[in-house]
Amino acid sequence: MIQEALTEASPATAGRAPGRAARRLAVLRALVIEVFLLGVMFSVYELGRHLAEAEVGEATTHARHVWDLERWLHLPSEVTLQGWVLHIVDIARLANLYYVGVHFPVTFAVLVWLFVWHRGEYLRVRTELIIATAIALVIHINYPLAPPRLVPAFGIVDTMVTVGPSAYPESTTGGFANQFAAMPSLHVGWAVLMAIALIRVYRGRWRWLALLYPAMTWAVVVITGNHYILDGIIGSMIVLVAVALCGLVPRWRPGRDRRSLAATAPTSPAPAGITMRLPAALARPRPRPAEVDALHESRR
Repeated sequence: MIQEALTEASPATAGRAPGRAARRLAVLRALVIEVFLLGVMFSVYELGRHLAEAEVGEATTHARHVWDLERWLHLPSEVTLQGWVLHIVDIARLANLYYVGVHFPVTFAVLVWLFVWHRGEYLRVRTELIIATAIALVIHINYPLAPPRLVPAFGIVDTMVTVGPSAYPESTTGGFANQFAAMPSLHVGWAVLMAIALIRVYRGRWRWLALLYPAMTWAVVVITGNHYILDGIIGSMIVLVAVALCGLVPRWRPGRDRRSLAATAPTSPAPAGITMRLPAALARPRPRPAEVDALHESRR
């Protein structure tokens, strides 16, 4: 009997290996496509920023407009915020290290984690990231803006030069990065998007701690003199626009994934050749009340 069961189960077992290989191949193919897609996006973004020709005078004029608008809006002064930590060299250096070494690694880490464990959420976040980056590139090209550290009249200290390390060359025209692309801040925008992704995936109240990441990023870009406070506001708004646009897609509406999975989840058929049989005592139907009374009468 055991030999017959093993013989019947062997075809199903033999069919699992090709199925696993096909799944692994599909995952590998999807991974290659996503890496290529994100690589193209980052390359186009960096190339577009670099090719966007901006005169120093134009970028500085826009900087004065942003500075005056912040004062009119009564936003906190970047000079005051930087002054709180500037006298502590270690904090300034940590802020520089954060600016240089946290932005891309955290973004890639969250994307990889979502790709492996939450594929549906990954596709949505990836699309939101592309939309937000594309909008930011259009603004960078059409509205060059010098960061506050490059406008001496504002009194902002360039901590990357005075303390180090620096993410940019000494010359504003050297290197591959366009230093006149302060508006909007994608450091803040991407941090907001990663926090939103974590909040959507997790369900506990601790998920709101993810908001500390964009808050800390926002503080760092201001302390280092790389962005205005308004840059972070615009970057956050762009991400929220991208999130709202993706929310219009039916499959990415709240609760859509769970309902669709519940409705389309296939039932698992019983393995071939295996029949579940109950013992005769358990399979026998329970007697009705009249039969119980007759049984008691016969025993008296």
